[in-house]
Amino acid sequence: MWLLLKLAWRNGLRNRRRTILAGLAIGLGLGALIFTDAFLQGISAALIQSGTDSFLGQAQIHRQGFTDTLEIEKTVAEGDAVLAEL
Repeated sequence: MWLLLKLAWRNGLRNRRRTILAGLAIGLGLGALIFTDAFLQGISAALIQSGTDSFLGQAQIHRQGFTDTLEIEKTVAEGDAVLAEL
């Protein structure tokens, strides 16, 4: 293992321009992925909030735990039966 690290270090120092360019490419790619992920999470949160906030009536009925996580999959099971009971 130490031999591989020694060879990698020596190769990286021997080809400095290529090492710097590869490091910059990896850094820019990782930065772009982080930015894109944060952007998509923000859009998702905004869509959920606008969908749940803009269609208000006199009351809202949510499944237990929905207000904590705002997961759209946590819908009320058998909504028609619950509505008829109310």
